[in-house]
Amino acid sequence: MVANNLRNNAKDEKQGSNKLVTALFVAIALLFAVDYFEEKYAPAEAQVIKTDPLAPSKNEIFNKKTPNLADLKPINLQTEKYNVEIDLIGGKITKLELLDFVQEKGKEPLVSIFKKKSEESENAMLFDAGWLANKFKTPDANTVWELAGQSANSLMLKNINENLTFYRTFFFNEDNFLTDIEDKVINNSNSDIQIAHFSQIHHIGEREDRLANSFTNYTGPEAIIDAEKVQADYKDLQKGDTFENRGSNVWAGVTNQYFSGVIIPDNSHSNTVKFKHTKISGDNYYTALVRSEPKSLKAGENLIEKFQVYAGPKSTKILEEQGVDDSIKLPAMLDYGWFHIIAKAIYDALMFVNSYVNSLAISIIIITIALKTLLFPLANKSYKSMAKMRKIQPEMKQLQEKHGSDRQTLGLEMMNLYKKHNVSPASGCWPMLIQIPIFFSMYKVILMSFEFRQADLGLWIHDMSVKDPFFVLPILMGLSMIIQQRMNPQPLDETQKMVMNVMPIAFTVLFLFFPSGLVLYWLTNNVLSIAQQYIIMKKHG
Repeated sequence: MVANNLRNNAKDEKQGSNKLVTALFVAIALLFAVDYFEEKYAPAEAQVIKTDPLAPSKNEIFNKKTPNLADLKPINLQTEKYNVEIDLIGGKITKLELLDFVQEKGKEPLVSIFKKKSEESENAMLFDAGWLANKFKTPDANTVWELAGQSANSLMLKNINENLTFYRTFFFNEDNFLTDIEDKVINNSNSDIQIAHFSQIHHIGEREDRLANSFTNYTGPEAIIDAEKVQADYKDLQKGDTFENRGSNVWAGVTNQYFSGVIIPDNSHSNTVKFKHTKISGDNYYTALVRSEPKSLKAGENLIEKFQVYAGPKSTKILEEQGVDDSIKLPAMLDYGWFHIIAKAIYDALMFVNSYVNSLAISIIIITIALKTLLFPLANKSYKSMAKMRKIQPEMKQLQEKHGSDRQTLGLEMMNLYKKHNVSPASGCWPMLIQIPIFFSMYKVILMSFEFRQADLGLWIHDMSVKDPFFVLPILMGLSMIIQQRMNPQPLDETQKMVMNVMPIAFTVLFLFFPSGLVLYWLTNNVLSIAQQYIIMKKHG
């Protein structure tokens, strides 16, 4: 029995050595899998809330304009940060362009947070708000508002019916990406009413940044409710799934890879958040809605609801500078996932270095060097083990040739060989596995952080968030992997050897379409690993 255990242990030791790189590859795949299930199932479960008489219905959704209103001109306003278009039909924002950001580097079209459908794009995103009352008419999607006042950074709309008067005022701030909106209703009747305020953002059409949305980078309707993040995928909503929950410290909206439009309601009271899908005139409407609690409005009195809309970059730094109360957690819009704490630390370090060198490419190289230095003790142990394994490889091959057909005897002899030279094949595996969370966090930071969008890498690469147009970096990265493999002890098993030979090719193909900033990080890390491994293995070789 002891002999059998020794044989089994020897066999395990041998396999541990030969499968080191395979184990790392599988570990990375598992991390992606964990991140996938976390992103898919992490959002809080919806609480079923009984629909009240003031619940929004299809009347909230933007329908097609009636023909007699089609010629009514919208109001255009250019502020310090935006080109804005306010549609007097429904009093909604139908266009909001960011003056400081273009869609593609070197080209003219600006980034639009809100926009109508056009020949260039079948997708749209619109903002709307309003009131729901238990009696009397309130403005709907086809109600015509009139301009009551306008300045350089603000405008006021007005709508009057026989019982109620409504005002809507937009204040576009110059020093941040927040728009302050004030909705006011005056009860001109002789009756008390129950009334609730709602605001909503509609994404119309299908997801535009299909490649951006994945288990590593969510885009779509999302919200924070009581410090818990909730998300609703477009496909799930289209299947009929809905989310509705009430809480405090709320924001809700629709985000894409680098920009977002979200509503920040008056959080002095609780609010209801709802995600839903509606089919109107053949278009898919994906709605993120925020609704206040119903309030009593007595005859002759007025009620004001103040809220904000953030329309800007999904950047941690910019989100932190908006002046929104910390309890609302606006920066949580950018979530690096399972290793968020590590990723946030790496992001902060990159931004700190970049503030001095003014180059994110150089910052990546510097931080990668710093990380390799920090992790040197772990790498040193791993490479020492590899050096010893490489040194005894001729003896291992002799044993394989001698006992190749007798697996048990071969395993026992291998065990004795390891003991003789004080070598543990698996000892180099764990130190490398411990480094994977750091590598994966760096991957998430470069993939998701707004600062890498349209950032110069240098030479022929002018946008680190997109692929290398000539695939030079991925090819160099693949070559660096081949060099690393040649420096490692070669597997004795032919199947494992084939897997090892295929991996650099597979990774090169995978990285061809990865953001060039990410490929730069991986290439830098490989080059530093080769240098470390060469020095250590030469010393112990």
